[in-house]
Amino acid sequence: MTAPLTGHALRRHLGQTTHATTEVKQLGLARSAESTVVFNWADPLIGIQTEVPIVDRTSRAFRGDIGGFGASSNLIWGLAGDVRYWMEWNPKGARPWVALGYRAAAFDRSSGGADVEMQFRGPAVALGTAF
Repeated sequence: MTAPLTGHALRRHLGQTTHATTEVKQLGLARSAESTVVFNWADPLIGIQTEVPIVDRTSRAFRGDIGGFGASSNLIWGLAGDVRYWMEWNPKGARPWVALGYRAAAFDRSSGGADVEMQFRGPAVALGTAF
């Protein structure tokens, strides 16, 4: 059995807010300072995805994408794999599923003095539907 391999093109929006507060008390005087920095940006992505049936109502799904291309980030990528259970309940033709898997995503942005390089990895739980 061959699993279908499909491509996708999309946009990923990322946002980061950092808020810091400090207070210093010395010689009976108190000083405090606050700072908030907000970054929001969106990047184009291209990628591939596939889903392989396992047994009955379960399947295995994989997705990978890469992007940035200098539009907002230098590089952005993501990989995800999960096991899906397709529910028997089909409201108005929709096919809902629940998934448990693992996801890794990273981005490298150097623009306008806002250098951000982050990577996220860990388990993922998802609910979705197919029409």
